[in-house]
Amino acid sequence: MNPLTDPDGFFSEKMEQDTNLKSPALIVLVVGVIAAVNAYIIAGMVMEAIAPTLPPEAAGFAKIGSIFGAVAALFITFIMWAIYTGIFFVISAILGGEGDFKRLLAFVGYGFIPTIFGSIITTGLTYYGMSGIEFSMENPELMQQSIMADPMMQLVSIIGIIFLLWTANICIFAVKHARGLNTKNSLITVGIPIGIYILYQAVMLILMM
Repeated sequence: MNPLTDPDGFFSEKMEQDTNLKSPALIVLVVGVIAAVNAYIIAGMVMEAIAPTLPPEAAGFAKIGSIFGAVAALFITFIMWAIYTGIFFVISAILGGEGDFKRLLAFVGYGFIPTIFGSIITTGLTYYGMSGIEFSMENPELMQQSIMADPMMQLVSIIGIIFLLWTANICIFAVKHARGLNTKNSLITVGIPIGIYILYQAVMLILMM
């Protein structure tokens, strides 16, 4: 649990070892599986609710749509792992960082650990919140507004931001050691993309409320 309680010391020790992607990949895989389950549940609930309003030939694709959503969520998790690392790599390079991409990829993977806990919590809350929402294809815009205005879904957004900040804290030290930066430049490297995303999430949350 050192990445959670002492990320600075954890990555300092990791710098003395060979780069190993197995553990980080497993962490990201767990996050991806949880995301897949979440996507499957949500897609299943929506499809089940709107199935009576769909033509018989379209209703048969409901199950396929749920499975596709789950598989897509799993792959997107790994893609986001690579994208986050790529952004950190580029920004840190501008700030004078050195070090190979593979080690940074491995270190950023440990930053996904808080996401495991956050995803479990938000999956449960999402299921609870979505179960109380009426879905209708007659007015998709109104359905979307109902989802966004639901207090439980707003809570999901808030919890997501909290765990993202925890992830960012770990990634700051991941970048610091993997790219040989000081803490200030590591904070800038992680803070720019994560800050923009959190700002976007905050604006959306305010609009939801």
